[in-house]
Amino acid sequence: MKRFKSAGVIGGILIAMVLAVALYAQGLGQGRGGGQGRGQAQGGGEAQRGPYLPVNGQEPSLAVCYGLLAGARNPPPGTAPCRAITRVRGDLYSVQVNRYNTVFLVTPAGVILADPINVETATWLKEEIAQRFHVPVKYVVYSEVMQDHSSGAGVFHDTAEIWAHADLPKDLLLETEALGADRTKDIVPPDKTYTTRQTLTLGGKSVVLMHPGINHSNDATVLLFPAERVAFIVDFISTRRPFASELYPPLCKYCTATFTDWINSFKAVEALDFDLFVAGHGMVGTKADVTLYRRFFEEMVTGVTNGFKAGETLEQIQASDLLESYSWLLGYNPSRNQKMAEAYAYLQATQGNKTAQAGAPAASRH
Repeated sequence: MKRFKSAGVIGGILIAMVLAVALYAQGLGQGRGGGQGRGQAQGGGEAQRGPYLPVNGQEPSLAVCYGLLAGARNPPPGTAPCRAITRVRGDLYSVQVNRYNTVFLVTPAGVILADPINVETATWLKEEIAQRFHVPVKYVVYSEVMQDHSSGAGVFHDTAEIWAHADLPKDLLLETEALGADRTKDIVPPDKTYTTRQTLTLGGKSVVLMHPGINHSNDATVLLFPAERVAFIVDFISTRRPFASELYPPLCKYCTATFTDWINSFKAVEALDFDLFVAGHGMVGTKADVTLYRRFFEEMVTGVTNGFKAGETLEQIQASDLLESYSWLLGYNPSRNQKMAEAYAYLQATQGNKTAQAGAPAASRH
């Protein structure tokens, strides 16, 4: 029995490594209409085409985890979780567990940890931090209420204070009502909250908690590490992918973000002073990747809205060349058409169920 279990683990690792190599080649070689290669860790300027970004001269995750982070769903059944801890800058580390990322900052007085992800991950991470750094976790900061990121903080509650945005306790009740108590039972309510911005200082180091406004959730928190010039952003921004969140209907059934709310959230992040960001899913990106993400969203919304107001059907808009300049993004197909459909459905729900008139001219997409 043990032999079969070991074979399953090895098989899972080999599958992930094959995915990693394939995606690495894609990251180096893809790029439609010019512009290839990997991004630069310095940040700034135009976002480089290709989904890979070196950190400290290396890819920012282990090869066995890369296929999962870049697109595959989860390890094959029966295999162990794919985990990795990687230094990002200075004493700031990223943690990859299957498709999920979090970060933690090590100080002489203890650790500031972002999302615990789940109980299993938190238990493993608590032991890893104790063995590697010999200090306890003193702060846990939720990026949002979603249970797949915020579960497990109770593991650290003997030493840590839990922080979140002021709307999270209310949203936790709504999330429990929507998903059921069994799905949210491992989310510990925060000990302290903030509204707009809050700085936590520990052992001479600090992290800034910033609420970007409503988007994927109503209670989002961006973590900014000023000395490291790194941000941690979960779910509402991805690295070198098309817009990835559920626009309409929203995954968060009680969330009410408009197109303008989304754009304002992106701009709030762009206004922060950082070079790199670690995303809740996917790879490390630069500030230029945030701008790229916003521009994709703005052009999609403008094009779909113009077509909708001109009476075009969703199919007519999808058949146009709208967003073609972004076709190099990882996962462009089928995400492009899916997100156009969600934007169109949002307009139908908020502005009336318009349909194309026969012979209606195509609207300008920009």
